[in-house]
Amino acid sequence: MDQREDQGRSLFQALHRLLRAAGGIPLGDKGLSRMEFYTLSVLLHQEENRPMRVSGLSEALQSAKPGVSRTLGNLERRGLIRRTADPADRRSTQVALTPEGRQLFRQTAAEVSAYTGRVLERMGWEEMDQLLGLLDRLCGIMEEVRQEKEEIIC
Repeated sequence: MDQREDQGRSLFQALHRLLRAAGGIPLGDKGLSRMEFYTLSVLLHQEENRPMRVSGLSEALQSAKPGVSRTLGNLERRGLIRRTADPADRRSTQVALTPEGRQLFRQTAAEVSAYTGRVLERMGWEEMDQLLGLLDRLCGIMEEVRQEKEEIIC
């Protein structure tokens, strides 16, 4: 196996380990998935301005609308969000947190913050800054390569 193949395999293994490790981030005992937690986070930060349209939420989450709709359905059934028709455009739906959703997010965010604080402390601020910069660059490159592949197929 040449060096290029070896690095490719090592990259794949590192990404797999990172995703597995991220699965161990404590999200409380209320059974939130990472996507549900992230959705609540985006809604909370947007809420300071106004309720958010589903299309805007899908864009902010960088996720396809059908997956976002499933996530919203789960959150709505649990009473953590509410969906209403957009008064400016009845064809659109707005999403907002309920008080219960806001409270659960804040409780869960406190646990996540404590966990990430311990990780940051062990990693060190300087190395973490370097890592985050490199991960941002890696994600950008991976997205570009994926888009190039999709353009070739189309």
